[in-house]
Formats: sequence, C-alpha cells, structure tokens
Amino acid sequence: MKRLVLAMFCLTLGAGAFAAESKTAKPADKKVEVKMTTNNDIMVSSKKMKESKFRIQRAIRTQDLCGNHIIVYVSGPNSSTWLSMYDTAITYVASHLDSNGCFAG
Repeated sequence: MKRLVLAMFCLTLGAGAFAAESKTAKPADKKVEVKMTTNNDIMVSSKKMKESKFRIQRAIRTQDLCGNHIIVYVSGPNSSTWLSMYDTAITYVASHLDSNGCFAG
C-alpha cells in the first residue's frame, strides 16, 4: 500500500512539473483589422420570391414481424424534414398491420 501511495504521489508530482514547464503560447502571426461602418441605410428588396415547385421523395424501408420488408414512398415539399416523412410512412404501415404484426397491404 505504501508503494502505491508513493507511486501515485510521484506520478502527480511529475505531471504537475511537466505541465508547469510547457510553453504553448505562440505569437500572433496575422494582424486583425476591424472596420466599422456608420452607414445606416437599409435596403429592403421588393421582389417577391419565387415559389418552389420542387418536391422531394424518399423511400422508407420498414420490416414487419413476419420478416417482410415494406418500402413506402413518401413525397413532400422541399422543406419537409426526414422525421416528418418517416412518421408519415410509419403511420401508414402501422395502420395496415394485422393482429399478428404482419403487413396486410
């Protein structure tokens, strides 16, 4: 037990001495310039943004309790998240499961 305490003491003392001697500060290589502008004119565009007609489609693959793989294709607007599309596919699959957990299509 004495040897363990002595070894831990030497380890912490050595680590502290090593950390005290380290020199990690480096001089700055580049100068940074900050420019302030005092122009308060804000221009707001009057153009209307074009509506995005782009839609995305994802194939979500699930598996029922019988081992069958079901692929549901979900289409949605460009701003749809993966989670919302996944929830839609899972809701569809869950509503078509029979009492055994098999997809009844």
